[in-house]
Amino acid sequence: MPKIPKKITELTDPALLKLVRNNNSSEAFEELVNRHEKLFFDVCSKYSKKSPLIKYDEIINDKYFVIGEALKTYKQGRKAKFSTWVGHFTRFYCLKKITYLTKNHLDTGLETQDIDILNLNLNKFDEQKYDDIKDHINNLLSKIEDKRIKKIFDFRYFNGQNETWTEIAKKLNISAMHTINLHNKGCQLLKKELKDSNAI
Repeated sequence: MPKIPKKITELTDPALLKLVRNNNSSEAFEELVNRHEKLFFDVCSKYSKKSPLIKYDEIINDKYFVIGEALKTYKQGRKAKFSTWVGHFTRFYCLKKITYLTKNHLDTGLETQDIDILNLNLNKFDEQKYDDIKDHINNLLSKIEDKRIKKIFDFRYFNGQNETWTEIAKKLNISAMHTINLHNKGCQLLKKELKDSNAI
């Protein structure tokens, strides 16, 4: 008598991992995310309280990316359960994000009056000042060969939506981490341009 297949929700984590890896099952992946998202949210909440640079409402949108990366790096032969690995990987992700944002906060010159890349909003500048800074940034970004960088700044700061990294990544058809890396590259290029223009 043939064995009756179990419902996706009745499968163990190892069985779901096997389906994702061998059959690229989106249903199995969705079940793994649903099953472990609470752990992901709890870890994100903990680290968002530790660092003012991490916004909880933003980082939780990266659950598919983080759990997906955890799945890619998890070795089923290890003693730790997949849930334990998701927790470890999420903590690593949060710490890496804090390190990145701390470095970015320092490197982009946020305390200068030239530009406030990560906090560009109307409650810090009057409308004319905001428009002047926006025009100056757009002019500099237009010179960058990789046009995705300008789009990232538009989506992130200038379209009034303050879109998350995940939302922007989907529009550009790249990963959230790649989006952040491009943003960081744009910040560095802007910093250099501003420094050079101030030296003239």
